[in-house]
Amino acid sequence: MKTKNILRIALVTILIACFGMTEAQVLKTRQKEYKKALKQRTREMVKQGYSPKGAGSVELYIREAINKEFATDENGESKFDVVYTSSVDPTFEGAANACRAAARAALAGNIETRVAELVKRSLNTQQVSMKSAEGINKTVTAGKQLIAQKVSMEDTYLLFRELKDERDGKTIIEVNYAGAYSQRLAMEKAREYIREQMKNETEELHKDLDRIFNLD
Repeated sequence: MKTKNILRIALVTILIACFGMTEAQVLKTRQKEYKKALKQRTREMVKQGYSPKGAGSVELYIREAINKEFATDENGESKFDVVYTSSVDPTFEGAANACRAAARAALAGNIETRVAELVKRSLNTQQVSMKSAEGINKTVTAGKQLIAQKVSMEDTYLLFRELKDERDGKTIIEVNYAGAYSQRLAMEKAREYIREQMKNETEELHKDLDRIFNLD
């Protein structure tokens, strides 16, 4: 028992150390906004009675999600998209899996929106033809779910609480989920998919495709 307690303390210490290092990387330009978001999100989850499934406090897991939201690359652009979902089920695993499925659907929608934005910007600057723009948008709309499956999404946190089902009074589990994925990876997978699906199109379309994604 004593050994287990020591291991648990060590794990929590490692978590705190890792999250602390990540925090230092995202506080350079938006420290005040970062702290406000962390405080508000943590207070909300604690007030609603959520607990983490693993070791550590609610704040530790919330901090990891906020860190992802605020992380930027060398150009000052956001590195990650963080998707938040929640679901209820008689079991923790059932609710968690439903959250993951909803997050994956949101990822697909985000990819479609992002590509449409890039296409629109290219049209506005007359860098691509209308025909290419329409073809690319249609391809992404039809294949966004397939693209999303190729993008790795990290379970940033899984917080849960017990509720009473109003219909029969039985205990059910509500999971609040945060998942993060790389924006750049999502766009790379979208580009690969479009190129493969439109491989038999004209050379001009492929040049337009390169112009569109070079704006990302």
